[in-house]
Amino acid sequence: MPDPYTSAYAAEIVRWCITVRGRPTGVKQRFLEEESPPLLAYLERLAVGDGSGWHSLNARISEKTQELRERGMKLKRPWMAAIWHVLPDLEAIGEVILDRQAAASASDNAPTASDAVSGSGGGDDKGSAGAGKAGTAAKPHPAPRLMPRGFPVTLSRAEKRALDLEDKAKADEAANQKKKVEAESEPAAPTLKMGGAR
Repeated sequence: MPDPYTSAYAAEIVRWCITVRGRPTGVKQRFLEEESPPLLAYLERLAVGDGSGWHSLNARISEKTQELRERGMKLKRPWMAAIWHVLPDLEAIGEVILDRQAAASASDNAPTASDAVSGSGGGDDKGSAGAGKAGTAAKPHPAPRLMPRGFPVTLSRAEKRALDLEDKAKADEAANQKKKVEAESEPAAPTLKMGGAR
């Protein structure tokens, strides 16, 4: 069961970040580091981007505000209520951001062939140092106390662009386009004309 205080304060942090168009700092940053690293990652990604990221967040909140009104919910602070309701979405997006950062970091730190050769007979302690780093990166995180999301979040095209999350879709589209071009440029198989000679 999510902690109401934790979710309410997280919503207030999101509201503050929208107002200043910046990342959480001080107590706000430390709170999210402990309670919701994915939400912190999401807000930090918005802060380093252009204004389109904040615009896409406002659009998501506005859409949720309209949805709450259509459901007949009478709220004193509909905007804050909408932020509270989209927190699971923002956390899910933040998880994707963290996963991609971890994947990029893993590929950057992957040993090359020369590393493998030098490590096999060098006799130094680089291997154990690397193992220590991996253990630090894999430290367990406390269980999040924000509202869990039970189904996938759908990103708009603007959100994918603003959050730099459309590269996989672009790569897939480019690969499909390449296959299509190759198929069209492939010469047609010769046809044989059947018939007896006169």
